[in-house]
Amino acid sequence: MKELLEVFKKDEKNYYERLKSIYEKVESGDCAGCGLCCSESVGATYTESLNIISFIKKNNIMTRKLMDSIVDYYLDVYIKRNKCPFLDEDKKCLIYDVRPLNCRLYGHWVEKEYEANYERLLKENIEISKELEKSYDFKVPNDYLTFKIPYCKDFKGKIMKKPQRDALYDLTLKEDNTLILKNDINIEYEDMGIVEHILGYLLNKDIILNLKLKGKLNKKMRNRIKNIAWLRWSALRL
Repeated sequence: MKELLEVFKKDEKNYYERLKSIYEKVESGDCAGCGLCCSESVGATYTESLNIISFIKKNNIMTRKLMDSIVDYYLDVYIKRNKCPFLDEDKKCLIYDVRPLNCRLYGHWVEKEYEANYERLLKENIEISKELEKSYDFKVPNDYLTFKIPYCKDFKGKIMKKPQRDALYDLTLKEDNTLILKNDINIEYEDMGIVEHILGYLLNKDIILNLKLKGKLNKKMRNRIKNIAWLRWSALRL
């Protein structure tokens, strides 16, 4: 992970501009601002995550309260659903200017596509839950598995078709290829949310998962993890 940070820093401005050019290809539209689509930490590429981390650092967005919310979200995965920690009390996104492509494309789904995607994700989550129960005797709550963000019917604008959306996703992945492959960084590619990316630079996910699945995330342990995350974030240089 440290290698990714170092490589990104060397060409940060160019990565920012290239991501910006991708985002500008998204058709504009009007959002009702209900905040329902911010009910989870959406997926982001490595390049997008580094762009977000840099934005948070440079604009002094991270507070201890926000870090605690980020850690709670991370620790509660497979336990309970929390809203995206970057959604503030006024339903405003704290990282709106650099939000990932997934956020920008949220309204650009016809209902049939949206429902099909939900069914796909539900099937994947059920398979994961079976594996967790088999390997760790960990039972994922049913309301966690079946959680669903309602289809957005309030978005007003020209809806982009699937091939258009896929083309933009391909462009963001191309930036990751530049970041990872061209710089010969040995890292296993993972589909992760913003929160997972951020804490992946600060904490050992294997240790966290072990604590979670063994039911050892008591209040004392949670506070310890929050303290470690905050101290490491404070020491992070970008």
